[in-house]
Amino acid sequence: MPPRPSHIPTYIERSALQWLRSREWDIEENLRPTGPSTIARMLEKGWIERLPDATPRKVRITEAGQAALKVRIPLKR
Repeated sequence: MPPRPSHIPTYIERSALQWLRSREWDIEENLRPTGPSTIARMLEKGWIERLPDATPRKVRITEAGQAALKVRIPLKR
């Protein structure tokens, strides 16, 4: 199977985005099993944003993240 296009969230990315969808801001540790590299990729894609100078680090879903959740997942054929 070819690699998943980067505009379609992986299972872990989708789980984190769904968690954040119902919250204003949440700390990154609550996104487990999402690790630092996955969070970095989601920040890079613009799916989440970080609250500046917050300790602990807090993130929220963006409009781009909401749109990523609506993208259809390709089925294996």
